[in-house]
Amino acid sequence: MSASPNLAAVAREVDLLKEQVTSLFSLVGQQTKPRDPSIKAFCERHGISRGTYLNLRNAGKGPRETAAGTWRRTISEEAELDWTAAREAEAVAVAEQRKIAPRKRSTSTKSQKIGI
Repeated sequence: MSASPNLAAVAREVDLLKEQVTSLFSLVGQQTKPRDPSIKAFCERHGISRGTYLNLRNAGKGPRETAAGTWRRTISEEAELDWTAAREAEAVAVAEQRKIAPRKRSTSTKSQKIGI
């Protein structure tokens, strides 16, 4: 009779472990969804409109594109990472420039500006 409570406890433990394993597999499945390489998905991931994307591309600041067939263009994960790094470096450079060269302040007084 003492084997029954142990068997029941083991069964509960096995059920708990099954739930945990199922939960882990579902988490892994969510994290390994295939990345959509389309321009539309790129814009959604970065919170920009297609028009902004086209403006960036025309200015030479868009990510590298790969031709997939005659009309379809895709953006590889590596190209997206490179693009993100370039935009971050650009933002850092602008921030550094603002720190080094503060805005010029006028030396004239308010009364001089209005002609008093």
